Formats: sequence, structure tokens, C-alpha cells
Amino acid sequence: MRHRQAMVRRNKDLINTVRGTLKAFGIRTGVGKNTLFARRVREAIDDKKILAMTESLLAAYEDGLRTLAKLGERVPAIVKKNIICRRLMTVTAVRPVVALTFPTGVDVAHRFDKSRLVAAVFGLTARAHASGEVEQVGRTTKCDYAMVRALLYEAAHVMMTRCRTATLTPRRLAARTV
Repeated sequence: MRHRQAMVRRNKDLINTVRGTLKAFGIRTGVGKNTLFARRVREAIDDKKILAMTESLLAAYEDGLRTLAKLGERVPAIVKKNIICRRLMTVTAVRPVVALTFPTGVDVAHRFDKSRLVAAVFGLTARAHASGEVEQVGRTTKCDYAMVRALLYEAAHVMMTRCRTATLTPRRLAARTV
């Protein structure tokens, strides 16, 4: 999954490079998010020298989009073969990318004595300092595994705010008790 994230970052960098280069020549292309960006850039450029200069960057950008599309096709196939990923996807709001990222972060399950230690490793628990009668709860630890933490947080946020199920969500439960 880190490769996909690196490819997305690379494509954003290519877009910004093209936009910055063309801006120096007075050509504005707008934001680039999809395959239409390269076509829009090619249509906006009248000078053949400038087009030749940016063509290699646009070709690299389009190649990155094709690679990302191939990765997007492979992820569901990998998830279907893995029993842990299939079990994770039974949870509402957990999609194939999250389901695949979590087991890669846990990799060796034997190293966790208790399941709650997994949250601490991913940086999802609050830092605590206690001495005598004073107990201070600080920010989250944010250890390693930033991508796993971000995806788990996003899945939890979607589950709590957007999912409509027969069971009570934390917000509905809180509204009921008020």
C-alpha cells in the first residue's frame, strides 16, 4: 500500500511541476485530478517548444495513472484471497484498502500479548503520565505506521458519521441519553 501512496504523491508532484512551469509562460491550466488534465494542458499550449518540454512530464503522469489503475484492480483480488481481509471487510466502512493495510501493519500477531496493544503501536491511544494523585492525559502517541493510523481513523469516522444501520451509533446513543 505504500507503493500506491508513493505513486499518488508522485503524480501530484508531476501535476504541480507542469502547472508551475506553464505558469512561468503565462499559461494557466487549473487543477489536475484525472486523465483530463493532460488533455487540457495539451490543448492550452500553442507553442510547440513549450509542448515538447512538458510532453515528457505529461507522459509520466499518464503512465502513473495507468499504474494506479492496475493497482486498483489488483487490491480487491488480493483481499478476496486473504481470510483476515475478508473478515475485516465485514465491518461497516472498511473497504479493501483499509482491510489490506491493517494486516500489513500487524504483520506478526504473536508480538502483541493483548489486542489493545495494537492501538498503542498504531498511535491511536492517548499518552498518559501518572504520578501519585496526578494523572495527565496528553495527545495521541503517533508512533510509527502513519498510513495505517490514518486509514483506521478515516474508517472509524465514516462508520460513526455516515453509516445508517439498525444498531445505535455513538451519536444516536448520546442524543438519546440527553
